[in-house]
Amino acid sequence: MRLIKIGSGTDNDMIISGDPAVSRSHMQLFVDDEANVFVTDCNSTNGTYVNGHRINKSVKLQTYDILRIANTLINWQQLLNDNADVKAAYETFQENSFQPELQLEPKKTKNIRLILFIAAIILLGIIYSIINN
Repeated sequence: MRLIKIGSGTDNDMIISGDPAVSRSHMQLFVDDEANVFVTDCNSTNGTYVNGHRINKSVKLQTYDILRIANTLINWQQLLNDNADVKAAYETFQENSFQPELQLEPKKTKNIRLILFIAAIILLGIIYSIINN
C-alpha cells in the first residue's frame, strides 16, 4: 500500500506552490495491494476533478483519467513511478486559463444540434409521406 499526499503545505509528498488555489492539504492518492489507485479530496476549497467532474468521495482512477486540482493538472501515472520527478508530474495553469468543463461544452452543443437537425428531417419526411398518401 502507498499513500501520496498532495497540496501546498510543506508536509505533503507533492508540494504545489505555483497555484494559489491549491489548499494546504488538498488531496490524496492511495494505491492498494492490487495496484488500484484511488483519489480522495481532503475538503479542499477549490476542488479535485476527475475528467472534469468535481469529486466529493474517493474515486478509483482508470488508465486514461485526467486528474486536476484547482488550476493544476496532475500526471498521476508518472507520480506513481518509483523514480518519479515530482516537479515534472504536474503542470499549473495561470489565471484560470485551464477550464476543461468549458472546453467540452461546444462539442456537446454541436452533437445536440446535429441530432435535432436529423430528427427534424425525419419528422418532415414522415409528414410528407402522410400528406402524399
